[in-house]
Amino acid sequence: MRKTGENVYTKKYEESNIDDNLISGFLSALQNFVAEVSSGDVIRTIKTGNVKFIYNLLHDIIVVVVADKDEDEKKIQEKVEKISETFYSKFKNELENWTGDVSGFKKFDEDLEDIISGTVKISLIGFGGVGKTTILKLLKNEEIPLKHNPTIAVDIKPFKEVNLSGVKLIIWDFAGQERFESLWKMLVKGSDLIIVVVDSTMINLLKTRRKIMKLIEEENPNAKVIVIANKQDLPKAIKPNIIEGILNAPTYGFVAIDPSYRREILKIINEKIDELSKMNKKESSAAASAT
Repeated sequence: MRKTGENVYTKKYEESNIDDNLISGFLSALQNFVAEVSSGDVIRTIKTGNVKFIYNLLHDIIVVVVADKDEDEKKIQEKVEKISETFYSKFKNELENWTGDVSGFKKFDEDLEDIISGTVKISLIGFGGVGKTTILKLLKNEEIPLKHNPTIAVDIKPFKEVNLSGVKLIIWDFAGQERFESLWKMLVKGSDLIIVVVDSTMINLLKTRRKIMKLIEEENPNAKVIVIANKQDLPKAIKPNIIEGILNAPTYGFVAIDPSYRREILKIINEKIDELSKMNKKESSAAASAT
């Protein structure tokens, strides 16, 4: 809302038992003492009953997030700061020349969704020739290459699939050649979901366990990790249940050159994103509303 009291944007995220009168009362009271707060001042929190109000003043805009009392305060404060900066940057001109019409601020919905829900970073990692790029093309419903063309360094693909829990995805296709292994450490660190791709041969599995699984354990032990056991159509392919025991991660049999497997990989990723979303909601999401 504006420092002068006009409410320009409201978004409710979850059904809750928070009394609307409590929120209205807080916002009214906030106008009376907001003069004491300087623009860009430390983000403040007020707790009352089962909720807490986290607010920030940036220029003449006050951003308030109402959250459950058990939500992680530091993480919500980070989101409040990001909401404030993004909203002001996006609507600076509109705010300076505002005529009272709030409909234009509805465009902030997508930005807010990105801030609250975030972007899921997925990494495809595995040694050269195991089928990472083929899987990426399968995900994007692109033509599947039948000839191996090595990925150079890192192929970054923004990817939005309607059925994938409504979140934005960034997929990193790691080059598998050994000369690029120095990049793996940096890229693994920021991944939410790591898809380890193997070619279902014992030599590749042992090498993957020794280098890739060890790297993940050292650099990002909290990431979700799954294994795609590719090339299951080959006669000597090791079965997924055996691979799962060797690599100690959920493993799914796969034939990346078969387009019918697209539905399967989308289903797997969707399930993992849902798991991540549930974890994030428990840890840090603003539970009630952003005003």
